[in-house]
Amino acid sequence: MYRKRNTDYFPRLTVQGKKIFRSSELALLWSISNQNTLHTTLSRYQKRRLLFRIAIGIYAILPADKLNAYEIGCAVSGPLSYVSGETVLFNEGLINQPVYSVTLMGKKRKEFTVNDQKFLCRYLNPCYLVNRLGIISHKGYAMANSLRATADLKFIQPNYHLDGEARLNQAELIKLETQLGYK
Repeated sequence: MYRKRNTDYFPRLTVQGKKIFRSSELALLWSISNQNTLHTTLSRYQKRRLLFRIAIGIYAILPADKLNAYEIGCAVSGPLSYVSGETVLFNEGLINQPVYSVTLMGKKRKEFTVNDQKFLCRYLNPCYLVNRLGIISHKGYAMANSLRATADLKFIQPNYHLDGEARLNQAELIKLETQLGYK
């Protein structure tokens, strides 16, 4: 007996509202338990240009150049990661030196490049990553506000200098650092 091939995998992805998936998510979504079947399916979808490999075990329904860099960074850095540090501080005008890497906080320290965009993920203990105070969720990624990014950087690098530190509410910063357990 022949079994009909399941060809409705890709439509299941498009209705998810996500652009980037881990291979483990795809296995659950497609109900594939055999690793060889999953690998073969992913390989075929890549050849047909329905899926694009972003990093090991991470696939997108769009090419990397069509994706938001913050989405890519958070997807590769892990589930609790978020954009923080110099990237947020430069965007908010609190540091003047341009940043050439997207900086993130995550469970593992890593540097990587995707589509000529550099990323730097700094290690932050998961007990701090779970605390989402000062982190704004966007579609596909999370980003720290200026107070959280400042608190993160000062926790990791206590002597870090901010050009626009006078613009920050110091009482709010100290309160946030205490709530996060940084002090």
